[in-house]
Amino acid sequence: MKEFDISIEQYNVLRILKGQHGQPITINGIIERMLDKMSNASRLVDKLYYKGLVERKQKESNRRACDVTITEKGEEVLNAISDKMTQMMNEHLDLDTEEMRRLNELLDKFREKLIKA
Repeated sequence: MKEFDISIEQYNVLRILKGQHGQPITINGIIERMLDKMSNASRLVDKLYYKGLVERKQKESNRRACDVTITEKGEEVLNAISDKMTQMMNEHLDLDTEEMRRLNELLDKFREKLIKA
């Protein structure tokens, strides 16, 4: 993540936002989906906002809440990170296609368990 100037927690926020498929989500919604619930989501969103990776819009109905969406630049950064991770995995792991598929299934299962915890 260092190459892209974002932290693991910021990466997690970007992934959550991308999973919203363009639909806005509040900071509280982001917190509910984060792997590390102790992270300060407001601070993370602020840092991503200043980097141009997310947009924030104040909610009319609740001045203390805002809707957050990922920007095109944010999606480009996520895609670049994904490409880099795939390249690293291919270079350092000697896994065939079936083993990679199984690894992805296991990682998804692990993430689901973490989110429910």
